[in-house]
Amino acid sequence: GLAGPYHFDYKGDPLAEDAFDQSISYQEVMPYYFVNQNSIKHYLLMAENDQLVGKENTLDLDRALRQ
Repeated sequence: GLAGPYHFDYKGDPLAEDAFDQSISYQEVMPYYFVNQNSIKHYLLMAENDQLVGKENTLDLDRALRQ
């Protein structure tokens, strides 16, 4: 599957209101909150000039997959 590494509270964010169901908490929909350590190979990519999703989100997801 394909999922973004983002993990942020999107409530009240006008840039995210159309992308996420505002009636559900971000912990219920963002992949970061569902990962566990496993032996499956993962490919995490970062866009060099991404102005919305910070690189720390990808690094956090990588850490969660390894712990």
